[in-house]
Amino acid sequence: MSSPIPEPACYGAVRLATHLGYLWLPADDEVMRPYIENSGAWEPSEERLLVSLMKPDTRFLDVGANVGYFSALAAHCCPRGSLDAVEPDPRNLALLRMNLWEHAPHAKIWPVALGDAHTTVGLAVHEANFGDTRLAQGKAAATYVAALVRAEEIFPDRKFDLVKIDVQGFEAEVLLGMRGSLKRWSPVAFAVEFYPRAVRDRGMEPLDVLKIYRDLGLDQVANVEDKLLRLDDQELLGICESGGPEGYLNLVLTI
Repeated sequence: MSSPIPEPACYGAVRLATHLGYLWLPADDEVMRPYIENSGAWEPSEERLLVSLMKPDTRFLDVGANVGYFSALAAHCCPRGSLDAVEPDPRNLALLRMNLWEHAPHAKIWPVALGDAHTTVGLAVHEANFGDTRLAQGKAAATYVAALVRAEEIFPDRKFDLVKIDVQGFEAEVLLGMRGSLKRWSPVAFAVEFYPRAVRDRGMEPLDVLKIYRDLGLDQVANVEDKLLRLDDQELLGICESGGPEGYLNLVLTI
């Protein structure tokens, strides 16, 4: 047996059929749960992007794993690879452990938040969207407190081929916490959400995030209608804004 038996998950949950198999989700989630109930899949454009970047032996790191949909995808597409999933939210974490116990018992699960510091942070979860976890701002009460750590601290000797990062506007900090490992990991691809509203909500400008990626030496293309396009910053921002306040794109960053 390659992984410890997970503790029971003491939360309201539903087991839904997906094209990857059954997955447990929070019963009162009003975003991911109904989407999967209706379609049997989640974020199909991002799924197609990840599949195009995966090989049977891909070493996959899922940052912001939620309940493990894309981790389960990696388990199916990368049977000879490795799988690490990072998720700090206690409720998602409990269901992630159950889902990966079923789909990927070899997976390593990390109950932390990744960033560019070694500290603790208060995080707030949207009451209807358990995929929308953000830093608790000002005097607002945190839903939970999590350890924040740099990726290079917990993966000092590891290498990855593909890293998915979806952390509601804090993607740049995750990559900054990897900067000491980027050349060692090369060649590596990062599938990173670029969500301008979430970036602005946490007090940064989206164009500053794109500059951080360039300063890290990362090459950048955008996934637009299943095509990888090389666009300038204003073009990227314009495509996101054309989708309204919730508009976003997935970027592929490589080194």
